[in-house]
Amino acid sequence: MRMSLLCPLVLLATVATAAYGANSVSLVSVETYGNFHAGGVVATIAGDDNRNASADLQWRPVGEGVFRAGHPLTRVDGTHFVGSLFWLIPGRQYEIQVQLFDPDGLVGSPAAATTLNTRSDTLAEPAGRILYVSPTGNDASPGTDPASPLRTIQRGANLAQPGDLILIQPGIYRESVTVPRSGTGTQPIAFRGSAPGVILDGADGVIAAGVSWTAVGNGVNSYTAGFPTGHVVSDQGRLYRYGSVSALQSLGAGAPGGFYSDGTTLSVKFADGSRPADRTVHAARLEDGFSLNGVSHIRIENLEIRHYGAGDYGKGVYLRYSSSVAVRRCRIHDVEAAGVWIKGGEMNLVEDNEIWDTSIFGWPWGFSKGSSAENTGVLFTDNVGRGNVVRRNTIHGTFNGIGPCGSSAPAAGLTSETDVYENLLFKHTDDGMEPER
Repeated sequence: MRMSLLCPLVLLATVATAAYGANSVSLVSVETYGNFHAGGVVATIAGDDNRNASADLQWRPVGEGVFRAGHPLTRVDGTHFVGSLFWLIPGRQYEIQVQLFDPDGLVGSPAAATTLNTRSDTLAEPAGRILYVSPTGNDASPGTDPASPLRTIQRGANLAQPGDLILIQPGIYRESVTVPRSGTGTQPIAFRGSAPGVILDGADGVIAAGVSWTAVGNGVNSYTAGFPTGHVVSDQGRLYRYGSVSALQSLGAGAPGGFYSDGTTLSVKFADGSRPADRTVHAARLEDGFSLNGVSHIRIENLEIRHYGAGDYGKGVYLRYSSSVAVRRCRIHDVEAAGVWIKGGEMNLVEDNEIWDTSIFGWPWGFSKGSSAENTGVLFTDNVGRGNVVRRNTIHGTFNGIGPCGSSAPAAGLTSETDVYENLLFKHTDDGMEPER
């Protein structure tokens, strides 16, 4: 199922105000905000205590002769009307007109005109150094010579300056990457897989390679891992997280199996009776794949990100109060809480990714709800800013698909201008779209 959610999405046109009666209305200002294919309009009024005014919206591309009727604006409080325009062209300028109507009369001009500019669909390409990263590299290297690459993505992040491209060679990178500095609007910092097979993996490499397990009865096998984990995935799919060995023995959630971690010992049981020694077991040792805190103008592209969730909120990409970050063409799967988690920030772009989980759709709703399996493909929390876009992603197998609206009102108290469109969502245990957060 393809779903589109385009929220009202700023230039300022101010209209001179005059004295007005309690029920007559005056048009104070009109704001606009353009995203790629949509635009938002906020009209501020004064008066109209009885709230019987209405506002019409008209628009046209600059240079065209005839205005087109938009959907009438919607009143959201005593002094504001808001609305949206759809199917706009990126990188274009549009003329906007708002006209008020009120049977009790109008003070000043009944109409205001302004413009709306949509964002360019072409992202700036970094034009600085290329820093090469390879599983066979050395972090003591400068990283600028493809014959002497860096060993870790984190070292590339530490060295990167605005305009640098961190070009990552295929292989498995068992690390969590934090990005210490921002790029700029014209010179972003980009992390890019050079070819398929660049994998950022949060699981413990020793367990994944195979260890000796001890049978403890009733199909349960244990291993002294020496670290806690909140997330385990096998070659049969994600394992359900139980709160005790006895709960694990009952395997109430069903196939493919489950696990319990007491902080030191990891216990697993498979529904088909197989032994963990005969399976591949990925036990998360890291919480997040990429973690960006208060930075901007970063690109994350062409990567596979998997198996994160050492604690309770594992995330493939975590954007915390970061802005103008693009997560593009990545494959993010079997991550504990969210493929991409956006907490605050504005103008972030999540596009052309595949995000999925393996077992959750087969577990009973009552087991997943309120558990670590209640995850989301792309999740917004807290007060998100204007202009975030989630488009053309394929998301499947997670508990929820997209939670786009944040958990707090926008700073302006009116609109967040979040656009969600052309995403393919399927096999979700609860909601494909969860806009009511």
